[in-house]
Amino acid sequence: NAFIKAESVFREAVFALKEIRDRKLYRSSHATFEEYCKDRFNFKRTRSYQLIDAAVVLENLEKCPLPVDILPSKETHCREIAKLKDPKEQRDAWVEIITNGEVAPIKEIRSIVERIKEKTRIPYTESSEYAVGDVVRIKAGSNSTIRYLDGYWGIIDRISDYAYHVCISVKKEVLPCKDFEMKRVELGEKDKADFKLVSDRIKNLAERDDLETTVRGVIEAMQRKIYFSPVDMMMLEKAEEIYSGIDREPVINDTIEV
Repeated sequence: NAFIKAESVFREAVFALKEIRDRKLYRSSHATFEEYCKDRFNFKRTRSYQLIDAAVVLENLEKCPLPVDILPSKETHCREIAKLKDPKEQRDAWVEIITNGEVAPIKEIRSIVERIKEKTRIPYTESSEYAVGDVVRIKAGSNSTIRYLDGYWGIIDRISDYAYHVCISVKKEVLPCKDFEMKRVELGEKDKADFKLVSDRIKNLAERDDLETTVRGVIEAMQRKIYFSPVDMMMLEKAEEIYSGIDREPVINDTIEV
């Protein structure tokens, strides 16, 4: 049928590309594998290696216990499966994905993969690359529940076993995130402290119910920037003067660049 044909064509294509890379067959015409893929297929480096990764996943899924007679026919399916690093977990996931005799929709594939990852995830409290006080940017990805905060920076308030709790000061909330739903903003200790002070100042303003739309827009914009310019700090200070009547010195006098 059409699905089996698509599966076969996809398998042949990704395995051929992997063989060209592994056996360095590209050297007959090009100095590098990347140049070969660009000239021959108009693939960027990322795309080429996504397809090779798909071949690795396919190799593993071919070892699934019978009667598994359906394999991925799309690179996107393999990409989701590849998020499981353990080969057995990949095979277990695929068996579940095709339980009804056909490949599940991509949303369901992601759900199955994430559920299996959760079972074997090492608690963040035991092994973590982040720490309380780190400044991070939200990367919502496929998580629609936090998409409205995509691109905002926040400060890790606390770490639980399976979530980092990130304070988004302009929204007056603490957002639970997985490690892949955020990215560290690399800062020195002084800049971290400055971000914390700015975050507190933004939160104090955001808690007011009488903010003008323009002022709220200013502090929203600051929460999405990767640096604070002197003008940003002047506008923040001016807003504080207007709403609190307190004339405060700017916390940051120079531009913070991230």
